[in-house]
Amino acid sequence: QSRPGPTGSEAVVWLILSGRLAPSDKLANSAVARRDDNAGPSMSRNVCFFLYDQTNFLTLGCILEALSVLDRVRPPDKLPSYDVTLASHAGGRIGGAYGVCVDTVPIGAVGEGSCETFIICGGWGFETALGNPDLVRCVAEEGRVARRLCAVGGGVFLAAAAGLLDGRHVAAHPSVARQLAER
Repeated sequence: QSRPGPTGSEAVVWLILSGRLAPSDKLANSAVARRDDNAGPSMSRNVCFFLYDQTNFLTLGCILEALSVLDRVRPPDKLPSYDVTLASHAGGRIGGAYGVCVDTVPIGAVGEGSCETFIICGGWGFETALGNPDLVRCVAEEGRVARRLCAVGGGVFLAAAAGLLDGRHVAAHPSVARQLAER
């Protein structure tokens, strides 16, 4: 007997995250799409968020909330769907707006290739982050070995500086498209 899924906007997120994609979809061969809900406990997928000072925590929170939807609709006897790591260049506390902080691990401690999905967060501090060549190098190293790459807001500029967008089409807001193309 199948259990009912969510409805409305939650259904769209649920369909994507639960792997219920059409066979013709580009993601049909990914680990997400191959998951079988009746196969017992499944492995958690590793997602690593890369943060820097003045990261936009609203974006971080929205993505984390979207990832959590799958665990809310699955039976509770399964492992969490995602093993989330918050990482930064040197590890430690990363500050956002109004003094809000999160603790991170150093990106070098994450382990090469252990992040299936590498998400470079956006935020007002991206220009300062771009001024740190070692930080950009770390982003390049992790981004090259990750199975999936996502960059949001100012994180797109870090991905570009790291060479991760070379030869790719990138969607950008018109107000920053020219600046991004120049990088």
